[in-house]
Amino acid sequence: MALTDTHIRTIKSRPQPFKVTDGGGLHLEVRPTGSKLWRYRFRLHGKENVYAIGEYPAISLAEARKARDDAKNLVREGLNPAQNRKLDRLKATLASRETFRAVAEEWVESRAVESKWSDSYRHGVKRILEGDLFPAFGNLPIRQIKAAHLLAALKSIEKRGALTVAARARYLSSEIWRYAVGTLRADSDLAASLRGAVRMPSHEHHPSLKRDEIPAFLAALGNYSGRKETATALKLLLLLFPRPGELLGASWAEFDLDAELWRIPAQRMKMGEPHVVPLSQQALEQLRELHSITGGNRLLFPNLRRPRTCMTGTTMNRALERMGYGGHFSAHGFRATASTLLNEMGCRPDVIERQLAHAERSKTRAAYNQASFLAERTAMMQQWADYVGALASGKVASIGRTKAA
Repeated sequence: MALTDTHIRTIKSRPQPFKVTDGGGLHLEVRPTGSKLWRYRFRLHGKENVYAIGEYPAISLAEARKARDDAKNLVREGLNPAQNRKLDRLKATLASRETFRAVAEEWVESRAVESKWSDSYRHGVKRILEGDLFPAFGNLPIRQIKAAHLLAALKSIEKRGALTVAARARYLSSEIWRYAVGTLRADSDLAASLRGAVRMPSHEHHPSLKRDEIPAFLAALGNYSGRKETATALKLLLLLFPRPGELLGASWAEFDLDAELWRIPAQRMKMGEPHVVPLSQQALEQLRELHSITGGNRLLFPNLRRPRTCMTGTTMNRALERMGYGGHFSAHGFRATASTLLNEMGCRPDVIERQLAHAERSKTRAAYNQASFLAERTAMMQQWADYVGALASGKVASIGRTKAA
């Protein structure tokens, strides 16, 4: 007799498993634990087999009968339903490895190790992928993505004025598709067909603050009404002139405030070499005040929305826009400001270049005594902080030139 839902709900378990037949090879196996399992019994190639459909009530009576009918059709074709389900699951697993997201994440892991990416560079790549490309087509199989999908994503980035990000997204997409071709998951580089499809940003040098602009900048910074951490980051960029990513990605473990040093590990540096930044008294004052705000976090400048990640350069540049410096000055420009003025002050070019963490241009410079370099850089960094303070107070004449060694 065919089963009904009412009948099934009233079936009680027994000390031993037993079966309740529905018909057409479908039955319900009732176990001592009370579990009720749908099973379909069939013969294939002269052998009896049992296909496990699932558990009641997660699989209803109607669903179990449909699963039985589907399995019957497979048996008629000479296929084992259980083996066919395993094949479907394998196909689904393989398909999940062929989405754009899966291929891109695999490419990131491979390339990051191969090319020794810095943490900041890797973070920048993942920000573009997770912020712009994955939401657009990350879950699509990479072979099903069309140029129109990618173009729409690039145009969306371009529309918000982020031309550099759009260009970078197209380049990264091309790298990912080339990786997919090399791993037999794509036939061609889809992104290559979109060269020239987005506007390229104009390549300009990062504009710097002029000496007579520093007092007004510091006054504007003092009146900044946004987050204290953002204002501190801008002040530290002026005092220490690292690359913005080096400062924003910094952790408190890198700082020894008692020794007055900031040690940046190689993996966070553009040139792949560890770097030491002497801390002036003014920088130490800023850092100690910042520690009272973010000292409980691993990072000096945690992201407001995602505290485990760092503040972005965009945050600082938008702060500069609010202060009236949009289009005139960017966070990266502090390096040019310091380089220009330190040279005017008579500091040794070798010492300035070393503090900027530029690549050594000769073996002679590379072999220069590092302890002496650090001593000179320590003195220079304090003089620079004093000079900035003197500019702000109108007492720049009291700051003398550095004696050439």
